[in-house]
Amino acid sequence: MFYYGFLIENNGKNSVYIKLRFNDKDDLVATKGNMIGCYPDTEIKTFKFFENYVENQETNDKLLSYLRLIEFKGDLNQFSPYLSPLVSNAKFCTFTKRKLRCPPIALDNERAALAKLKLIAEKCYKKYPNSYEEDIKLLKENTKLTFNERNCIILRSGEKKVMK
Repeated sequence: MFYYGFLIENNGKNSVYIKLRFNDKDDLVATKGNMIGCYPDTEIKTFKFFENYVENQETNDKLLSYLRLIEFKGDLNQFSPYLSPLVSNAKFCTFTKRKLRCPPIALDNERAALAKLKLIAEKCYKKYPNSYEEDIKLLKENTKLTFNERNCIILRSGEKKVMK
């Protein structure tokens, strides 16, 4: 839409922006914030998440790295090797912007990170006034849509398809 002024249906490049925040009831939130240079009550990062996971593997790996940190409940020093610049002791690290590239740390943490991603997607999805199926039906059956209305429905249905 931005580049050409129109959208195509069944676009293989559908994407949605996902904003990450810390859990406000997390006892480790202050330390986690110091580790990546982010205040506990602010947005950590925004990621463009694609329908096809492999589409942008680097972005998806970054997204999962931050979800792993957000949901982590144990010794935060396990993240030290994956921070740049490095952190020698998570409890005493200074507030500094750092990159985080973290592989799966533990099965329970990975489950929690994926559950968080699902929760975020469901929350975003519920903000739309109608379902993906209703959008598809509108596109197929309503021939009186204006050009702009059709583009809006294609855009939001593409976002919904990513979140499903």
